[in-house]
Amino acid sequence: MDCCVPIRGEVIRLPAERSAGGRRRLVVTDWAEGAERIPVLVVALDAGGCRILDAPPGLADATGRFWLKLPDHEAIEIAAFAERKAELACTFLHPLAAAIVEEIAHPPHAAYHRSGLKPRCTFL
Repeated sequence: MDCCVPIRGEVIRLPAERSAGGRRRLVVTDWAEGAERIPVLVVALDAGGCRILDAPPGLADATGRFWLKLPDHEAIEIAAFAERKAELACTFLHPLAAAIVEEIAHPPHAAYHRSGLKPRCTFL
């Protein structure tokens, strides 16, 4: 797994009775209709899954459909959980593209994007 700066995110759980649909994406209306949002800390990430700290006990045994929501990214559906020591290993239902993993695991420097300097072109 790629090392990354620990990232605060959420595991979103839809109860089994609400998760019968075959959609690949989590729709915003699903959040309002019985979804449980669980704050977590992602400590490692790769194309096939991630490792989570701060997960509540019993999350690996819960039923329903699960998504991992990271800041500035759409929710990623989780296929399976496995408990390992103090961590929870997640396997994604659909692998992530390498560019997305790189962006999440190694974000660009924030000062670069927030700089007030803009390139200008002057014609004499």
